[in-house]
Amino acid sequence: MNAQKNAYRLLVLTDLSEASERALRNAAQLAKVINGSVEALHVISIALVVDQENQVMAMRKLHKKYRKTKAMVREMVEKIAKTEDVSISTKIDYGNVKDIMLDYIKTAEPDIVVLGRRKSKVVDFIGDGITSYIIDNCQSNILISGDTQQFHSFSELSLGVYGKEIAAEGFEIIDHLHQKTNQPMRFFSIGEKEEATKGTEQESNNAQDRVSYVFVKGANALEGLANYVKHSDTRLFCIPRLSKSKSIWRKKEAVNVNTMVRLLDIPVLIVNN
Repeated sequence: MNAQKNAYRLLVLTDLSEASERALRNAAQLAKVINGSVEALHVISIALVVDQENQVMAMRKLHKKYRKTKAMVREMVEKIAKTEDVSISTKIDYGNVKDIMLDYIKTAEPDIVVLGRRKSKVVDFIGDGITSYIIDNCQSNILISGDTQQFHSFSELSLGVYGKEIAAEGFEIIDHLHQKTNQPMRFFSIGEKEEATKGTEQESNNAQDRVSYVFVKGANALEGLANYVKHSDTRLFCIPRLSKSKSIWRKKEAVNVNTMVRLLDIPVLIVNN
């Protein structure tokens, strides 16, 4: 890793599944490209450890689970840190998983929160709707890793963006990622019938720097857009989103974000302004 100060801080939420290991590896690979630091957070659910036993037995059981989990997290982290040549710190806690994770995110203020994605549960991760909960309540950028894909080569990474354009301020990370690739940025949006296009190149500093796709507004518009994204060889799909604190935030946007994450099997980066 570069000795200079890290530009981005990545926090990976893990449950020790294959999906979370894939997410941690994605985070390590991304960190090398954007000069980021990586931390893994694992929260032990007390509800799964403490049953109806007496307090002494319950605490013994919890401490035993904590030691075992700490060893497993360390093993996973050390393996990925070694193969990716990235330093990864860890944080282990216990309690209500949703509350602990969101509280830690608010305290640590990472630039990117990274979650895995299980094949059997396209969006749900860690259980109890954690992924949707984080998407709806987290103010940091959120990276949902793909089912199987890894960021092997960023120079060949094809970047897709939901929308017709990117705001001038607040979404610098998308431009940062685009600078690392030699592929054009693809914009996917939904509009009226007369706007519909399929791959229209737009003028920029480089004639091949931008390609736009506009899909006809309708009940199945998102499904059609997502299907086209899958077949366009897009490897990372970015969704710019206005913060909930902004007056023009609309609940419908959050629904669209969750739907898009569910429909795609490639990594999705939700970029909050």
